Amino acid sequence: MRNSVPGLFATALCVLAFNASARFVSVDPVKANPNNGQNFNRYYYGNNNPYRFIDPDGRAACPKGSGGACIDSPRTETGTTVQAGPTQQQQAVDGQVRSASRSNALSDGTRLNFSGQEQGFKASADGTASNPMQPICQRCADGSTREGGVFNVRALGPDESGGHTHSNRLSGLPGPEDGSLARATDRSAYVISERGAFSIEKTDVGYRIRVIDGARPTSGERSQMRATIDGWNQHQGGSGVSCSTTPGGC
Repeated sequence: MRNSVPGLFATALCVLAFNASARFVSVDPVKANPNNGQNFNRYYYGNNNPYRFIDPDGRAACPKGSGGACIDSPRTETGTTVQAGPTQQQQAVDGQVRSASRSNALSDGTRLNFSGQEQGFKASADGTASNPMQPICQRCADGSTREGGVFNVRALGPDESGGHTHSNRLSGLPGPEDGSLARATDRSAYVISERGAFSIEKTDVGYRIRVIDGARPTSGERSQMRATIDGWNQHQGGSGVSCSTTPGGC
C-alpha cells in the first residue's frame, strides 16, 4: 500500500564468536595485527566488552558514550563517521514515549493493550496519540509467520514520529521489518512492548536501536537485535525475506 508501512515482527538469533582465550574478537577491515600472526585481520574489543565499545576503524551508528543503551552492528555498516546522539528535540519525544510505556497509556487516553492486536501511535514533544494500524498476517519463504500491521505515514505531522506496540504473543524487541518505518519517515520509529520502549533510527552509516525504557538488554537480546539490524542495513530497513500478505491477524 502506497505511503503505508507494514510493521512485522519475529525473532532471530545470532552467535557471538570468541576465541580460546575467552576474549571477544571480530574482523578488522582496516589492517592486520602486526604483533601476532594468529590474530591476522582481527582485533580485541576494549575492556573485552563487545557491546560498550566501537570498532577500531571508527564505524558506529551509536554515538560515543552511549554504552549499553544503544545497539548497532558495525559489521554491516557502510561508513566510518561516528554518528551523533539524539537531539534535544528527539529526547523530548523519547520522554513522551517513555511516559506512555510506563503508564501503559498514550497522552490522548488510549490504553495500551499488549494482549491484543498491535496498536499504532504517533509521538511528538507534546505527547502521544493513537494512529490505528490495519492488521495483516504474513507467511514467509523461510517458514515463519509474522503478525503485524500497516502504518499510515500520511497521518503524521511535520514534527511527529510513528510507532507501534508489540503484542505479548511476540518478541518484545524490535522485529525484522521494523526499520522500514524509520526509513519511510526519515525519523525515529518507536516500539513499545511489555519489555520496554525502543527508538529505531536510520543514520548515515546504518541503523541503530536505542533503549529508552526498560531493563538494559541481556547479551542474548543484544545479539538478537544486532542480527535484526544486519538485515535492516542490508535490506533498506527490512529483513529481505519474501512473504505473502493477507489482511487481518494471524
